[in-house]
Amino acid sequence: MYSDLFSNLHYLNKARKHLEQYLESLSKKQNILPNQSWRLKNDNLRKQMSPQEIDSYINAINLQIECTKFICSYKKETFNDDKPSTLFGNNDAKISLCCQILMAGNSVQEGFGFVIRIIQCFNLSSTLVYTQISRELAKQFNFKEINNLLKCIDESGYKEDKNVTFDECISTCIRVFAAINNENCQNQTSNDTNAFNRHQQVSKYSKEIESLIQLIKSDENKINAFILNGRLKSAYLIAIRLERVDIVKHIANVAERVGQNLIRDICIKWLEKNAK
Repeated sequence: MYSDLFSNLHYLNKARKHLEQYLESLSKKQNILPNQSWRLKNDNLRKQMSPQEIDSYINAINLQIECTKFICSYKKETFNDDKPSTLFGNNDAKISLCCQILMAGNSVQEGFGFVIRIIQCFNLSSTLVYTQISRELAKQFNFKEINNLLKCIDESGYKEDKNVTFDECISTCIRVFAAINNENCQNQTSNDTNAFNRHQQVSKYSKEIESLIQLIKSDENKINAFILNGRLKSAYLIAIRLERVDIVKHIANVAERVGQNLIRDICIKWLEKNAK
């Protein structure tokens, strides 16, 4: 648990001190006297690292110490940290840690600065990081924090396409809600109370889901989100505005499959007039 990591921060401090001493010794070697060259031969027996590598390790240690203190400053148990992720693991572990940071505070804004630093320090995909936290927030139906995350993304500046990341975060949430609906349909005959309750929550937050979809910047992404959420009329209206015959055909097929016959008929009539 992260409380255990916090209790053992002295090991990270010791490692940082060792690396700083090693960095200092490298600096001294540049001014070594000829009669002291035997020391270089002895040092060659040890693993050599460049000053840049040492700096990156020191930065990682400093950042891990800060993140650990931040997470442990809150008493919330919003995730399973029996095996807490750290910055010394692979990219999946680093992304998991980013999620833990954003979930730890009272708002995602409190940990957002840490996450940006981690993304920049380890050259992570910001889209992967933010869609992962979006998925966790959607599972909790935490629309307030979903919108806070979107606001942070919209106001931040980084090298990746901000609109792509923004849309993908919302699309990820919509996929979570759609999966919950599908789960309920599959378990209707088995009296799965939990699935039914989650489906009820999706219905309860219908307006919030609609508002999220409306925030999507790309029309095509917005259409896909409406289709996933079963709002075929909204998808149809955007498709005909764009004069996308292929999408209207797709909406007609989906409408027939899910039994929205009125929308199917509307699509067919439009296609008869506009499809060539």
